[in-house]
Amino acid sequence: MEKIAAIVASLTAKKIAMVLEASRNIEDSITQGNKRLLEEIFSMQQVSSDAKEEVNVYLEKVKRHFLEDTFTSTETKATMESCLQKCTNMVNYSRQQWKKAKLLNSVILHREKGKLETTTRI
Repeated sequence: MEKIAAIVASLTAKKIAMVLEASRNIEDSITQGNKRLLEEIFSMQQVSSDAKEEVNVYLEKVKRHFLEDTFTSTETKATMESCLQKCTNMVNYSRQQWKKAKLLNSVILHREKGKLETTTRI
């Protein structure tokens, strides 16, 4: 019986050692898995942070270009309106000059016609 008890005790000790080793292996595996997960999480956080920074830089650039384009467009519109007003003024001035020239031409023609008629009567 003592031999059986010794064999059972020996087998039990071996089984306990095997279970302990398996348990340690599982814990090591879990620890390694957790370590890899933490590394992946850190890596994802870094990528996310970098992407967020890039997006913010891009948005600032887009805002700046939008404002520049808006100011440029406003300046261009004001310049074109000014040019249009100057052209309108020139057209109106030219119209007045043509009216004056036409009237003067008519007066001169009428006066010269009168002189011509006077000359031909004499």
